[in-house]
Amino acid sequence: MNWTKLLVSTTCIAALALAGCDGDDGDQGPAGPAGPEGPPGAEGPPGPEGPPGSAVFEVGDGSQLTPEQLEEMGFLQADITDVTIASPPTLTFTLTTESGVPATGAAEGLFGFTLNKLVPAADGAPSKWVSYINSVETASGDSTPNILDQAVHAGNENGSAGTFEEIGDGVYQYTFAIDPADVTTPIAVEYEPELVHRVGLELRGSGDFEALAPANPVYDFIPATGEGVPLAKNIAATESCNACHDRLQLHGGPRITVEYCVTCHNPGTIDQDSGDSVDMAYMTHSIHAGRDYSIWGFRDSLHNYADVTYPQDLLWCENCHVASEETPDGGDFAVTATATSCGGCHAEGLASSNPDPVTGVPTYTYQHADFGSPIPDNVCVQCHVEGGVAGSTLANHTGVAGSARLRTVQGEDFTYEILSVTPNGPGETPTATFQILDADGAPIDILTADSFDVSEGQRQRLRLQIAWTPDAVYNGFEDGTLQVAHAEALEYDLFDFLGDLVANADGSFSFTFPEALPANLPGELMVVLEGRRILADGTRAYPDSDIFFPGEARDTIASQAGCENCHDQLAFHGGSRAGDPAMCVVCHNSDAAFAVEGIGTIALGPMSHQIHAGLYPGFEEVTYPQPLANCLACHEEGTFYAARSTARPVSIDEGADTLRWDDDIAISATSAACASCHVGPNYGASAQAHMEQNGGVFNGVKGEMAIPSSSTETCLICHGEGRIADTAASHGQL
Repeated sequence: MNWTKLLVSTTCIAALALAGCDGDDGDQGPAGPAGPEGPPGAEGPPGPEGPPGSAVFEVGDGSQLTPEQLEEMGFLQADITDVTIASPPTLTFTLTTESGVPATGAAEGLFGFTLNKLVPAADGAPSKWVSYINSVETASGDSTPNILDQAVHAGNENGSAGTFEEIGDGVYQYTFAIDPADVTTPIAVEYEPELVHRVGLELRGSGDFEALAPANPVYDFIPATGEGVPLAKNIAATESCNACHDRLQLHGGPRITVEYCVTCHNPGTIDQDSGDSVDMAYMTHSIHAGRDYSIWGFRDSLHNYADVTYPQDLLWCENCHVASEETPDGGDFAVTATATSCGGCHAEGLASSNPDPVTGVPTYTYQHADFGSPIPDNVCVQCHVEGGVAGSTLANHTGVAGSARLRTVQGEDFTYEILSVTPNGPGETPTATFQILDADGAPIDILTADSFDVSEGQRQRLRLQIAWTPDAVYNGFEDGTLQVAHAEALEYDLFDFLGDLVANADGSFSFTFPEALPANLPGELMVVLEGRRILADGTRAYPDSDIFFPGEARDTIASQAGCENCHDQLAFHGGSRAGDPAMCVVCHNSDAAFAVEGIGTIALGPMSHQIHAGLYPGFEEVTYPQPLANCLACHEEGTFYAARSTARPVSIDEGADTLRWDDDIAISATSAACASCHVGPNYGASAQAHMEQNGGVFNGVKGEMAIPSSSTETCLICHGEGRIADTAASHGQL
């Protein structure tokens, strides 16, 4: 090899590499493969704050909004922020979507505005709202009673009557057409600028848009000073109404809040056809009492409320009227009495005469059944006050013998409490230790106390009930047998075992069950202590029952508070079963069956659904005060998508052998819960067919059906949370 030539060549190549060359570089080669992703860089500093958002939601008159836009909008929110009353008055208000986005372009014709003054109490009459905006209804046609030739109605002014303008994104002003300083027609109303005045508004649309109307805002102020003041004569909170009614919407939807309703429903508004008052107190009391109270109104359309079934004792004034930060005047019912406010319930003594030929407002009197001549209105408070000859309204409503209110109040003087149940395993004989406390929290000696007297004629009740495995087999066994007929709880009347009660040093008592738990006990126990008290004067008291789980407590589906929003206190079976509805399932369970027409079960869920829908035999007269679709009125969040995953089919017929559950006729669990509303006279067969197509079973033999029902029912695929037919969304709750 010529090493010299090789050395020269290598040196030349190196030199070219260092110095470059002037020749053609050639074509670029193809890109190489991507390298591995490098580690993330350090987080940079925050950027500057952006400018305020400018998004708005165009409302218009609502008719052009699509379902998707209505869902995006949600319930509109309105707030009156200022009022000036310099003849005529001008109010400023804001309108936003549910999420707070300004709602712009709202059509003036959507709105109605009210204007009132509050006349102070005087000469025995309570304060009252007087409207500056009124109209007259006159007798017409022969299809209505036409009791009066004419009558005056308080009302509102449409937004197109005055001057309506949008002064910013979602900020509006309205100047009334009416001047309160010069109101002479249809009746003269004196302008008293030193009194509290109120303005309010409503928004009336159509179709699905109207259902999203805002809660009516009101604004109280004194024109003489221009100052806004706290809401006056605030006696009942809208939230109290909605505890039963969910979202009370009347007159087609836009009248939603009590403080707005009273601006028209005041003592000066009379129904021309019936001659009856539509004052808020009288009207509301009459409706809830289920009286034959009939109103026709301007449109000559009959509204009769005789079929209303009020779900609690009418004597519970505090469930609508309670003094609070929101309703500082809520306690006025206890010191105020008038012929009409009381006559709404006590209608038998109320009389009216000499209606004013212009306004239709009559003179009211009240005739007490047991004495004297008719009592003129506005003198009621001379007797019906604290220390007066007739006592205060509150006292008169509290101590009415035999009333549910009195039984509930007296029941609060007793607290039932199970302290322990042990041992509690299969084949063991448990001992239950319990105590009953008085109003001061001290233990009561049930062996000596008068309220536990079981002598002849006294219908005292104090019982321990025991059940097992609430989600699987109630008082029954996996071999298809039941411990007792209809799967009812084992029950021990403690008054039959007084000699066996052991008094403990701490004031509690112990009771050893007379028989052992079954050796094949399939699960954990649930124990209930319940019973009514008969007091020395013969009146009853309904204490809340107590529930005790020696093991893991059953999940709450429907709470006591949910029931008592409407019912105040649920007390059934002579008042001995009161309090937490979870107590009821020791008997009202999926294996408890009677041959009842319809769904035919006493299982708590389906039975409750049917009762509230007015479909359960014996409860057809029930009128439910809100849409049945509002599951959250009773259920805890997220508990209504399907029956429990461990739930058994629901027996609807006990079969040939009452001590067996496996020959019962049954419906799979979720289908039974849904069918209680969705199958029957209101629906036909389509809903049942839908359930059967998705794994539901109707009228099956229970021993041949899948247990638990969730192993065949596929409801959650579509109706589960967040699914295409989410149960909450389908019921209008999302």
